[in-house]
Amino acid sequence: SQFEWMYETLLELNKTHPVEDELVTQYVIPGICKAASVLGMDKDASEKVSKLLEVTLRSTHLPSRVGALYGVLYILESDAVEDIQVFVPMVTDYIATNIKAISNSSSSACQKHVLVMLSVGFYIMEYYSDLTAGSDFTRVILQQCVTMVLMSDESTSWLVYHAIMVGFERLLVAHALGSQERDMLKKLS
Repeated sequence: SQFEWMYETLLELNKTHPVEDELVTQYVIPGICKAASVLGMDKDASEKVSKLLEVTLRSTHLPSRVGALYGVLYILESDAVEDIQVFVPMVTDYIATNIKAISNSSSSACQKHVLVMLSVGFYIMEYYSDLTAGSDFTRVILQQCVTMVLMSDESTSWLVYHAIMVGFERLLVAHALGSQERDMLKKLS
């Protein structure tokens, strides 16, 4: 099928292109993730894709990290991935660490990064809360989101504000929050 071809070709391209060529990486990684999520991943494929994502999320090239987060969304939304718990801890650590550091930036590239981190974070809180139980992920993300919402208009863009409010709404409607988290959001309103 076309996704098998896409998966094999992009993996080969990723192996053969120079590591410094991050322009290629920003497109190859989401393509690999999309193909893998459509085809389904066994344990070996999950580990291979997880390692690619981990390396890309440590990159200094912001568009590559954004591409990796889009790839993570493909994987999380797929029903064909057997070993999803390989991806969730890595991504939650990345988001919890990075959302604090860059949420105050106003550049459009950084804003795109914040938006995709919020999308992935809210998706994990809504659908994979069982895999984040016992961690501070939900609390940290919600606190940072509340902080961003309460900042002045110059600090938080309208797009980020809107993404946070829609994310809160989805979590409340899906009953994905505990009583402490719901109380935190009640205080916000």
